[in-house]
Amino acid sequence: MSLLAGLKTSKDIAEDKDILGGNYKMLDSDIYTGKIKYAYLQKAANSNAMSLNLSVIIDGTEYKETLWISNKNGQNFYEKDGKKNYLPSFTIANNIALFTAQKELADLDTEEKVVNIYNYDQKKEVPTAMPCITAFHDKKVTLAIMKEIKPKQAKNDAGIYVDTNETREVNTIQKVFHPENHKTVAECKAKADHAEFYDKWLEQNKGKVKEHKAKSATPGASTNQSKTVSSLFA
Repeated sequence: MSLLAGLKTSKDIAEDKDILGGNYKMLDSDIYTGKIKYAYLQKAANSNAMSLNLSVIIDGTEYKETLWISNKNGQNFYEKDGKKNYLPSFTIANNIALFTAQKELADLDTEEKVVNIYNYDQKKEVPTAMPCITAFHDKKVTLAIMKEIKPKQAKNDAGIYVDTNETREVNTIQKVFHPENHKTVAECKAKADHAEFYDKWLEQNKGKVKEHKAKSATPGASTNQSKTVSSLFA
């Protein structure tokens, strides 16, 4: 059975909608088209949480992002106000699957390939055999990437990651578009005549920086949000 088989979509979970939310080179907020170099899966050390580790070559630069596609219970959704919603990173990964392989993520197989990943013991990247989604490899993908400023996190006395006063710049994938017609998955499913969200996203976000305020000023204090985020995958 494929490692992704447990992440099937379901009619009782709310689908993604087109909503405007608020060597490594930091990218400005924009929409980029690149080619996927590799995509491999990795399980969290102490839970069933699984990540999709993506590498995309954009204008000759390697862009990497880790997308957590399931929580600590191996689920691709969370519940809020009695309603199930897909994890945002799962939606990104599933949409990449639909546009590159014409299949949902859960229907794809993995193949062991050797990729260079960071080894914390050796403190450098080393060739490592990982389960790769080879259906993604060398495929063109169009991504809306946001530049964000987020608080750095540190563990408090309870071992929970909380926000600190220090900040860091990060890039995050916000949306996936068809590389040719620029439609979103939602627009394709709705059989829209034209792509509209592509230009709307650019108008609202291009060149801007999204800043996140710290939820906890010191490593010793914890917040409900910090507990929620930490407990989802740990």
